Amino acid sequence: MSRQARLPATAIALALALLGPTRAAAQNRAGLEAELERLHTTLRIPSMSAAVVEGGTIVWVRHFGLKAVPGDPVRYPLGSLTQPFAAVLAMREAERGRLSLDTRVDRPDGVAVQIRQLLAHTAAGKPGARFVYSPDLYRLLGAPLERAAGATLPQALTAEVTRPLGLRQTVASAGTSASGGLESTVEDLARFAAGVERGAVLSAASTTELFRAPRGGAGRAFPCALGWFVQQVGGEQVRWQFGQDDHASGLLVNLPRRRLTFVVLARGNRLNAPFGLGSGDVRWSPAAYAFLSAWARVRVDYSEARHLMLEALVALSRGRAADGAALAKRASVIAPPLASADPVLLEAFARSGDPDLREMGRRMARRLLEADPDHPRVAFDLAVLNLEDGQADEARRLATGILAGREATPEIERAARELLRTRSQPTRAAGAWDRAALPPPRPRHAPARR
Repeated sequence: MSRQARLPATAIALALALLGPTRAAAQNRAGLEAELERLHTTLRIPSMSAAVVEGGTIVWVRHFGLKAVPGDPVRYPLGSLTQPFAAVLAMREAERGRLSLDTRVDRPDGVAVQIRQLLAHTAAGKPGARFVYSPDLYRLLGAPLERAAGATLPQALTAEVTRPLGLRQTVASAGTSASGGLESTVEDLARFAAGVERGAVLSAASTTELFRAPRGGAGRAFPCALGWFVQQVGGEQVRWQFGQDDHASGLLVNLPRRRLTFVVLARGNRLNAPFGLGSGDVRWSPAAYAFLSAWARVRVDYSEARHLMLEALVALSRGRAADGAALAKRASVIAPPLASADPVLLEAFARSGDPDLREMGRRMARRLLEADPDHPRVAFDLAVLNLEDGQADEARRLATGILAGREATPEIERAARELLRTRSQPTRAAGAWDRAALPPPRPRHAPARR
């Protein structure tokens, strides 16, 4: 980041120090509230709620687009924000010796993967070799967790996680899986994060293992630990997770060194859908950025180019392809590497409908595939781009290769089959991933084996 870009943040920090802690806190709250209100309006989110925990105490709660009634909890479906709860349950059962994280479970294709690989989203393709986010595979945790707990998964989550933490407004219905189904409030989700942080349900050793990300062949840490994403932002360790389906979306961000947690839950999928959080980079979330910069005062390395790209994603999410293309072009001129090989941007550009962005996406996909020729998600995005540009044979070749390569998650395989059925209908192809990524009917549990 340039010196000019750093000066405003430095000046703000100095001003807040001079104002004193009380007024500084008020500034933090006002800044976050203003940013979330802007997102609520800009992204056309029907309604949403947010909360902040400091030192184990909820210090701030706000609702946008609705009027909360005292004593009447505002619950939201958590979607994949259920995953951290299941991960905590797994660690509790491991502590008691009733579950080994090395236990193997069969994938739908018959390949055996370890429970720890399911938890870390490294169970696709060659087990443990790469990170590919897959709620479908995460659901396979249900059977071994139920056997270890001696209860159904909803019963076990209630008895072992939500009840010990006093989460009275968190509901595990009969259809709850390891990857979705819980309903909760921002207050309860904040209490959950705070309880895990202070060690209320896990030992120190188990908590450390929960947040230790596995490493790939080159020794580089994958973005996901066990049910939680973990990354460094501005010198802070950030633990986070997101949830998303057609009806709701949410985000949990925890800064353990600061004992600071932010939670936001929303109706509809617009809080997260445009920003590709399954890639494992929380910096693409405007809600996370609002919290980290306005409240936590974390120095997020957001160059002018990244700001422009984020605004481009927002514009594309609102159907303003021309505005998104103009912003993306400006960003690519300022910082060409940013527009060269980012899976989040590739996904957005492939669905933009703008010819210039599609060409940028095509170049990006080729660079990504040069570095990782077997990456199924990148191959799928390139197939969509080819189909939209009339290259149906090449699109079908890529989709067929995805299905033959055994590297894809169940979601990507469904999307590839959908694309093959579209033939030369690019509108259907562009939506194939979105339809395929929706949770299927709850599968039968796969058998676990030692």
